[in-house]
Amino acid sequence: MKGPFYQLESRVGIPNDDFYRISEQDVLDAANSLPPQILIIGKPRSGKTTIAADLAAKLGIKHINVDNWITALLEKIKNYEAPDLDPEDENAEPPKWLTDVEEAVNEQLKNG
Repeated sequence: MKGPFYQLESRVGIPNDDFYRISEQDVLDAANSLPPQILIIGKPRSGKTTIAADLAAKLGIKHINVDNWITALLEKIKNYEAPDLDPEDENAEPPKWLTDVEEAVNEQLKNG
């Protein structure tokens, strides 16, 4: 198996390793679980972006800069051109062009 592996100790000590009892389904469930999500917060110009980019590169995970992401989302919304719908079709709805996350963030931005 590929590492690195981290084990945190508690006041009660290291728990017994039950790796020998792990099932194939446990391995599949772990592989299909969500990837780790790390939120880095701090004062302006404290090096959050630099640390996040370095950490993402070292761990092989994706780095999402929220400021850049929101700027790109606002640009996408600003440049959106609604398609012409058939006026004869009463049930016609415009196609979904924002993801669920983008829609939720857009609603929150609208509401302050």
